[in-house]
Amino acid sequence: MAGPENPTNRQAGHAHGAEPVFVQVVASPSIGVEVTTGTAWVGVDRQVGHGSADALFALTPHQYAQAMADPEALWPFMQECWRGAHEDLLLHAPAGGSFRPRHWHPVPFHLLGRRWEGELWWYVAALGLPESMASVTIARSLTDAVRVTMADGRMVSATVALTGAGTHPRPEALIGGLGPGSDRSEARRVLGEPVGPDLYAAGSARVRLEFGQAGLVGLQLAPAPVAPVPSGPLGEVLALLGEPEAGPRHRAAESVLGGRRERWMFSSASSRRLLVHERGACLHIGDGRILGLELPAADLADVTGWPQNHDEVRALLGDPVDSYDGDDLHLLPGVEVLVRPAPDDLSGPRIDLVARRRGTSIASRFFRWRSGEVTAFLDVLGRGSDDPLVDHVRGIAGVTVRERGGVVVAVDLDGAGGALPALLDGMPAEPRRSDIRFGAPRQYGRHDDLWDFEQGWIHARSGRHGRIESVTVCLPDELPARLHVRPWRFGRDSMDAWRVLSS
Repeated sequence: MAGPENPTNRQAGHAHGAEPVFVQVVASPSIGVEVTTGTAWVGVDRQVGHGSADALFALTPHQYAQAMADPEALWPFMQECWRGAHEDLLLHAPAGGSFRPRHWHPVPFHLLGRRWEGELWWYVAALGLPESMASVTIARSLTDAVRVTMADGRMVSATVALTGAGTHPRPEALIGGLGPGSDRSEARRVLGEPVGPDLYAAGSARVRLEFGQAGLVGLQLAPAPVAPVPSGPLGEVLALLGEPEAGPRHRAAESVLGGRRERWMFSSASSRRLLVHERGACLHIGDGRILGLELPAADLADVTGWPQNHDEVRALLGDPVDSYDGDDLHLLPGVEVLVRPAPDDLSGPRIDLVARRRGTSIASRFFRWRSGEVTAFLDVLGRGSDDPLVDHVRGIAGVTVRERGGVVVAVDLDGAGGALPALLDGMPAEPRRSDIRFGAPRQYGRHDDLWDFEQGWIHARSGRHGRIESVTVCLPDELPARLHVRPWRFGRDSMDAWRVLSS
C-alpha cells in the first residue's frame, strides 16, 4: 500500500533542531501530522497494545488523503508496520514508561459525532477561543497556509486556499473526501445538506465553500449562530458552567438538582471529578470549576419547566446548529449543549442533555473508581481559605482544615469525632486498614499507611487492633517526620499479608 515515495526522506531533520510535535487528527485508527516537518503518520500498537497506537509510522500524502476519506483503508498498511515491514518509516517508538511522544496533542474534543474526518476540526475547536488557549495554538501550528483572523483576542474565522498561491499543503486532508476540484454534489455527499448557499454545518461552526470553474477552490470557517441563555430551570443549571464548585450559584441550583450525593475520582493520578446530585445530574469538575453537565430528563421530570423532548428544548434554545445520528447540538455564549435520545430501555422523557464549557473536554464515560469526601479533601490542598469547596469541607463533622499563610495544607479526620466514614462511600463506622480501598499503599508500617495522589498524600494511622484512629490528607511537607514505614515492594509485599494487619 505504501507509495513509491518514502515520506521520511522529506524531513531532512526537524526544522532548526526543534523537537517533533505530533498532532492527532483522527482517533481510530490514530492518524495525524508531525507539524515541524508536515509529515503525516499513523499509529500502530507496539508496546502497550489494546488500541494504544503507540508506534508512529510516516504516511505518504496519498495515504494520508485516502485515510481522511476512509480511515479503514490504512489497515493493511498498519498490519505490515506491526509485522516490522516498514521500520524505515518509524517516526516514534515507545520506550520505557512513556508510550506517547514528549509533545503529543490528542484529537480535539467535540460533543457531537463527526460525519467526516479532517484537519478542519482543529480549527472548529479553536473558533471563538482566546488566543492563549491550547486549541488555538495547535490549530495555527498545523500550517501557515490557513489565514486565521483574530478579534478582541479571540479566533473568529479561518480562510483556506486550495489552489493557486498560498495553497494548503494537504488540501485533501482538510475535509476527508473533498479536495481541489470537488463539485457541489460531492460536498453534499460528505457534508450533508447545506444550511445556505454553499454553506454547511460543521458542529459549532459554519463552512462556506468557494467554487470556481474547475470546482472547489477554497473554504472559509466561521462560528455558528449563538442562542441566548434561556430563563427557567434549564438556564439556571446551564449558567453553572465555568462557576466554582460549591459556590453561590451551585448551591442555589440545588433546588433543581437536589443535594450532593456522590463525588467520584477517575484514578489516583487524575484531578478530574464527577459530582452526582440527588436527582441524577452529573457535574464534571476540573480545577475547582464546573466544566460539564450530564442532565438526564427522566431524573429531572418532576422539575417544573424542565424540557422533556427535542421540541421543548428547541422552544427554549432555538433550532440546533447541527444534527447527527439523532443528536442535536445547540450553542449558547461559551457553551455547547447536546440533546440526544434517551436509552430505549428507559420510560418517560426521551432525551438526555449534555453540556460543556467551550474549550474544555469532558469524559464521555467517566470511570468511577472511588467516591467519597476524600476527593474534596485532596482537592482543597493548596487552595485559599476563602475557596467555596474549603467551606464545604469545614462543614463536615469531625474534620479539621489546617492552613498556613491562608492556604490549605492538610485536612485531619479524627476517628473519635466520627469523621472517618466520610472518607470513602461505604466505609463502616469503625473502619480498619483494609477498609481504605486504594490498593497497595506506597509506604506502610506496623501502624501507618501512606498513599500518594496527584494532589497530595493520605496518611492513615491505626491502633493496636488494626482500627483506624485518624486520617490526614496533606501536602508532602506536612507528613510526620520519622514515620516507621518502608516502601511497598511488589514481589516482597502482598495485599493478603497487609490485610492481616487489620485483624
